Amino acid sequence: MLAYQASPAPGTTPLRLSATVQAGDRIAAPSDLETWLTGRWNAYFERLGRLWRVPVSHEPWPLRQAQVASLDTDVFTVMGLPTPTAAPMAHASPGVSTLLGAPRLASWR
Repeated sequence: MLAYQASPAPGTTPLRLSATVQAGDRIAAPSDLETWLTGRWNAYFERLGRLWRVPVSHEPWPLRQAQVASLDTDVFTVMGLPTPTAAPMAHASPGVSTLLGAPRLASWR
C-alpha cells in the first residue's frame, strides 16, 4: 500500500489531499495515454514572483496497475472545478533514474 499526503507551501492556498493506493500487476506495454499521463518532462517552481521551468529527462516509468483504496481531498472545490464523478485513475511505479537540467524562466509559446 502506498500513501500520499499533500502539504501546500506556506503562503499558498490551503488544500487537503490524502490518498492510499494499492499496486497491482505490471503493465507490460503501457498505452500512449498511460505514457503521456505518467511522463514528466518538465518541473516547475515559483521563485521571486517568477515561474521557472526545469527540464526533466528519464526512461519511461515501469508501470503497474493500481487501485485507489482511499481518497480525501478538497482540491477540486478549492480550485473551483467540478467534482469528478468517475473513479480515479491510478498507476504505481518503483521509480526511475532522472536527470534534471538547469532552471530557466518559463515562457509562453
